[in-house]
Order: sequence, then C-alpha cells, then structure tokens
Amino acid sequence: MSGRLSLPCCDGNCCSSVQAVLHPPWIGTAAAPGRRLQKQRWLLWPVAWSFPLGFIEILAGWFTAEVGRQPWAVWGVQRTANALTPGLSAHFAAATLTLYVAVYGFIFCFGIYYILRIVMSGVTTGEVIGF
Repeated sequence: MSGRLSLPCCDGNCCSSVQAVLHPPWIGTAAAPGRRLQKQRWLLWPVAWSFPLGFIEILAGWFTAEVGRQPWAVWGVQRTANALTPGLSAHFAAATLTLYVAVYGFIFCFGIYYILRIVMSGVTTGEVIGF
C-alpha cells in the first residue's frame, strides 16, 4: 500500500439509511400545520404500529456493525486472522447473544405492556390533544 487506505466502495446503503430516518419527520412536519396531524388517518395508523421499529433498528444496527467488520479484513486493511478475538470461545459468544436477546426481549415486553396500558386508559374528557 502506498500510504493510502484501501476502503470498500459505498454501495448506497448509507444514502438509503439516511432517507429512512429523515422521511418520517418530513411527512409528520408536512401534516402538522393547522393541527391536521390528528385528522390524517392514513398517517396515524402507521405511526401507531411503528412502536417495535426502535427495537428492530437496535438489533439491525448491532448486526450491521458486527458483520461490517469483516470487509475491512478482506480489503487489505487487516488480515482475517488478525480480526479475530483471541480469547473468544463459542460458549462465551452464545452466552452474550443469549443475554442480549433476553435483555432486549424484556425491554420490548415491558414497552408493549406500558404502551398498551396507556392506550387502554384512553383519553379523559376535557384533555387537550395536540402539540
């Protein structure tokens, strides 16, 4: 290598990730003036059903970060043998994955319980809804 770092090319995943994060706020902002947001049923249903997306995004981000380490070893920055963790056993990796799934599963179940409790309590008379 002649002083330059050999990096893998970007295949557009970064752009699609940015668009996926920015489009929902733009849609919400477009529907917000004049308190039209509460009247847009086509927008309220996807928003109501989007509560598990944060959990999915955390796991997808973790998975992408872990899988994304391998191309750096392949592209000549680091050898594959040097990319391995020397003291990591299969049992330790399985225990860590099990712990991640258990903790995130508990948080997810608690979140669903909490959200359903709020939804089931409903809106009391005279309560102001809006921004």
